[in-house]
Amino acid sequence: MAVYEDLTVIHPSGRLITVGWLGRDSNYDRGEVSTAVFAKLVDMLADPWQPAERVGMHYCDLCRFTGGNPDLVFRGIHVRMGSANLYVPDEGCILVAPSLILHFIDAHDYAPPETFCAAVLACPPVRSPEYFRALIRGGLHDVFPNQVPTAG
Repeated sequence: MAVYEDLTVIHPSGRLITVGWLGRDSNYDRGEVSTAVFAKLVDMLADPWQPAERVGMHYCDLCRFTGGNPDLVFRGIHVRMGSANLYVPDEGCILVAPSLILHFIDAHDYAPPETFCAAVLACPPVRSPEYFRALIRGGLHDVFPNQVPTAG
């Protein structure tokens, strides 16, 4: 998995920004994350919208021996770790996080930036028309020019 510092711009448009791309040598903020943020991330990652298919799984580079559990279950919702990205619309940009962000928060005390947490809490339900409108306002067509999102 690629490793980026939080809030790194990774697209020439300036509209795709990373959160939670950690690796063994990462210096990252640690601390409390509210249950509301974690639960919303779980809901969003249960069936995330994926504009492009990725091949393969990514494992936790922070876990010394096991690579982390590939499955996370929270309040009866199952999320497969290391197999998807999450796109969170924000003011004029899209924040992108790996599904492993849940594991990093839960197992490694990772605290995402407050701007990300606020964007997660404000995010419309994934795959809803409101979600896609928010992604378009964030720059979806600048980042993925051929993408025509559909709800459902």
